[in-house]
This record gives sequence, C-alpha cells and structure tokens, in this order.
Amino acid sequence: MRRKLKEQGVTFQQLVNEEQSKKARHYLLTTEFNIEQISTRLGYSESASFIHAFKRWTGKTPKYYRA
Repeated sequence: MRRKLKEQGVTFQQLVNEEQSKKARHYLLTTEFNIEQISTRLGYSESASFIHAFKRWTGKTPKYYRA
C-alpha cells in the first residue's frame, strides 16, 4: 500500500489528515456539536489538539469556520 501511495505522491498520514479535515468541516457545518464533541468524535483526547490541527488544515479556527 505504501508503494502505491508513494507512486501517487501522497502519504498515508496525508490521507488521514484529509479525511479528518472533511469530517471536521462536515460536523461544523451540519451539526450543533460543540468543539469538544467534534474533537472526541475525531479521536482527539484534547480539544486544543483538534483546534491546532484544524487551523493547520484550513488556516481558520473551528469557531471562525463555523460562523
């Protein structure tokens, strides 16, 4: 699998991050879940870690993105 991904020019971690980002954006736009609930659903033990990752993915905080 890693060889196939390498041929495509993508890493497994990049795929994971892309899926996490999609799920986070979906939750923010379509649910009333708070940031803590979203971070837990995505597997983060600390909401601060989720906020940091989301900002890295989108350039915005989850709160700003939702507004």
